[in-house]
Amino acid sequence: MAKIDFGGVVEDVVTAEEFPLDTTKVYACFEYWNMSPEVRVSGYLYLNGKEVGNVSQALEVDGDGDTCFTIYALGQSLRALDKGTWKLTLYIGNELSQSASFKIAR
Repeated sequence: MAKIDFGGVVEDVVTAEEFPLDTTKVYACFEYWNMSPEVRVSGYLYLNGKEVGNVSQALEVDGDGDTCFTIYALGQSLRALDKGTWKLTLYIGNELSQSASFKIAR
């Protein structure tokens, strides 16, 4: 699996490591290879070292491709993300695949 790219617009995700304080959502996009429909992708989200959310789903695809997770304030998609260091850890099945961080700080 390729590295995780974070961006503010899903159609044009560019690698960014820091976002402004008024950011309401960040897209975490990644590529995958040789995926099977039954294999689950799990993402664990941390803010300043504390787990704040997780998701697990089968992508239901066969082969190669890409997808994005949307990171936003739970229950309030228009509220700005909290200031700090965010980390997303991805697992393919039970195997750690990738981990990357970004900051809400500017």
